[in-house]
Amino acid sequence: MPDGSRHRPLSPSAPATTAFSCFGNQWYSEPMKHIVLSILAHVDAGKTTLIESLLYTAGAIRHPGRVDKQTTVLDDDIQERERGITIYAKEAGFAWRDTGVQVIDTPGHADFSSEMERGLSAADLAVVIVSGLDGVQSHTKTIWRLLEAGGIPALVFVNKMDLARRSEEDLLADIQTQLSAAAVPLDPEQIALTDDALLEEWDQTGEISRDHIRTRVAARKLFPVFFGSALHHEGTAELLDALTDLAPERVYGPDLGGFVYKRDDAGVHVKVTGGVLEPRTKLEDLRFDQVKVFQGNRLVNAPTGGVPAGMTAVVTGTDLVPGDVFGAQAPVEGPKLVPSMAYEILVPEGAPDLGPVMARLSAQDPTLDIESDRRGIRIRLAGEVQKEVLTRRIRDLAGIDVGFSVGTPVYRETITAPVKGYGHFEPLRHYAEVHLRLEPAKPGSGITVESEVDTDTLSPRFQAQILSALRHKRHKGVLSGSDLTDVKITVTAGKGHLKHTEGGDFRQAANRAVRQALMTAREAGETVLLEPMISFSIQCDSQFIGTVLYELEKRGASVQVQDDAITGSGPLRNLADFQNELRALTKGGGMLELGETQYEPSPDQDRILAEIDYDPVADLRNTPDSVFCAGGAGFTVPWDEAPEHMHIPLESERTAGYTPAGHRNSVVSEEEARKAFAAVSGRNKNEKKTVKPHKRRDMAMEQQDVTLHPPKPVCYVVDGYNIINSWSSLKTLPLHDARQELIRILSSYQGYLGCRMILVFDGWRVQDNPGSRNMRGALEVVYTRAGQTADAYIEKLVSVLRNEYQLHVATSDGLIQNSVLTKGARRISARELELAIERSAVIPEEYRQHGHD
Repeated sequence: MPDGSRHRPLSPSAPATTAFSCFGNQWYSEPMKHIVLSILAHVDAGKTTLIESLLYTAGAIRHPGRVDKQTTVLDDDIQERERGITIYAKEAGFAWRDTGVQVIDTPGHADFSSEMERGLSAADLAVVIVSGLDGVQSHTKTIWRLLEAGGIPALVFVNKMDLARRSEEDLLADIQTQLSAAAVPLDPEQIALTDDALLEEWDQTGEISRDHIRTRVAARKLFPVFFGSALHHEGTAELLDALTDLAPERVYGPDLGGFVYKRDDAGVHVKVTGGVLEPRTKLEDLRFDQVKVFQGNRLVNAPTGGVPAGMTAVVTGTDLVPGDVFGAQAPVEGPKLVPSMAYEILVPEGAPDLGPVMARLSAQDPTLDIESDRRGIRIRLAGEVQKEVLTRRIRDLAGIDVGFSVGTPVYRETITAPVKGYGHFEPLRHYAEVHLRLEPAKPGSGITVESEVDTDTLSPRFQAQILSALRHKRHKGVLSGSDLTDVKITVTAGKGHLKHTEGGDFRQAANRAVRQALMTAREAGETVLLEPMISFSIQCDSQFIGTVLYELEKRGASVQVQDDAITGSGPLRNLADFQNELRALTKGGGMLELGETQYEPSPDQDRILAEIDYDPVADLRNTPDSVFCAGGAGFTVPWDEAPEHMHIPLESERTAGYTPAGHRNSVVSEEEARKAFAAVSGRNKNEKKTVKPHKRRDMAMEQQDVTLHPPKPVCYVVDGYNIINSWSSLKTLPLHDARQELIRILSSYQGYLGCRMILVFDGWRVQDNPGSRNMRGALEVVYTRAGQTADAYIEKLVSVLRNEYQLHVATSDGLIQNSVLTKGARRISARELELAIERSAVIPEEYRQHGHD
């Protein structure tokens, strides 16, 4: 800062909550202030070089690495070093003065924007890098809008000033024009010009309070700008001073909570937002075994006392994925930069099953949105570079080379007016009914769910099941089968049965109610198809502008022309491959830069829907119909007739005093209770009757008491691939589809039985596969690690569980059948299991044939 006496380093206003912190190259025993810093930039702006300089200046590394020499400490992936770009978000920790800094290095290439967004979600403060050579780029503006949406304070570092051909004044003007007029150097006079109150303070006192500056930065009303060269460590110390002085101080609650922002081979990366996270922490059904933090670029065990709120950590022992929350943390907003093009993965004939590999990739990056059906595996990607990186990644994990089909846009659907929906699910010995209302929400809001039902009329347990089902379901529209978005779902009534409602009954009823509402909206013409519209910028010689504009008009784009630049937006389906066409039109001189994608109503809805040809009634995994019960059997009622059969009166039929749920409370007087007790206790007999003494018995002739042990709970262990290869309904399907179908069937059957069930898949041939265990409802799904067969895993599992459960092992493998028999388990053949499931009324015929969700 210009005046060190006026702007001396800020110290924290309150002591840290932990006695030990781990940053830099040593353990610090004094309390410290903690901040999580995210570094963001357009590709090639020098982001990784700046982080190397920060670590070096702070003493966290002895020698700074260089991108061009492939010696950086954070870009350690082989593809990152070969390409010279950051692909995966990386972390490091260091100390500067009285502050512990955890820095997250995020990708700068637009193809990896979702990875950048995940790293940004954990940040308290951001540094946006602008290249002194290029100025503000389109991706820089995308980053700035993300920071604004997240309310994250930001500093700006203009890098490569040793090579810049533009002056500081020119670059600052560019930043103020394209990002914010409140972006100014950390000079009191210039800061004063950004705010009337600061200007008055400057006029009266000749200085500005450092607390006032920090307050403006935290409120995103001031964005300090710094100039320097990360490669030569120019401006790095000044930037560190400002980071520690101006970082916002946050207040966290005492109850443990947090969210997941990343998952990789090291573990699950979490931001602690409440309490203290310690190793071997148990929280409801979660367990965190190891807890580690970054010291420099290395992971070390968490400090004594655990990781306090405000810090990040890497934990093991849990299957949480990015976006998940735990403890006191409220649900977090989903990602905004989701890829809008879908591709089919082309797998060579005879190649091994890609299921475990794709599950691993999906857990690390949920925005890939991997889906499969009888047509193959589909995945969402942002561009060609991400496609190349993923191809290499699959080759390393599975040992096969895959290809990709031509990309197709990812459409979405929404509604234009409120609509009511009704769902009922009542096969034999199951019961649930849900009424709800769908309303249009603001663009980009996704799906929000709430209930207006009083807990006195529908129990909190049942309401929690309904809300959980609605929040975790990917609701499909009825026009094209695309994801539903920008809709508010409100539960208006519900009914369950204290004895028969269990498992996924409310999930079935709630999802059918949503589909029934959408079908009603479709009949009324109140559903709309949304398609991705992408912004773009084109630079070309003025002589080609007319030709380019004509081609853009044919592709449905709206444009603006200024000098030799063309900007605008248009359908992604028509512009995704426009770069090659542009080169031909401009004789190789045109440059296309694609920007953000936003969903808007499609101008070609009728034509697109005709090509997709989706039948919502035939989609039995997302059926709008309801299931009722009569005469001891379930029967299906079409969606348009279902409201007439509902057990809860519809809103239009309810009286003022109607209770919209099946649970009613009544009060019994003490006198009534006494009379009822007397009646069932035999007190209605003649009390004056003489009681004769019992005849003396010889106790030696009496039967002796026997101690009875309660029966053990039942546990099923299922050999997944053996079942798939034995059932005729599954073995003809692609392996990935068959596996998902089996998981769906067993998940429902487990809910019907109400016992523990473990489904084991063999992953021993997948290279470097660490194995995994996750929950599908209450069904435990296990993929064995590399080198471990499912047979070996099941034998070990039986040995561990045989004293705790009555074990039933489902397999037709003769060797494993004999093995489990010797350990006291009961064997069930694949055919026996199939017949048992077919006899259960929990799975209607339509689901046995086509699967369910």
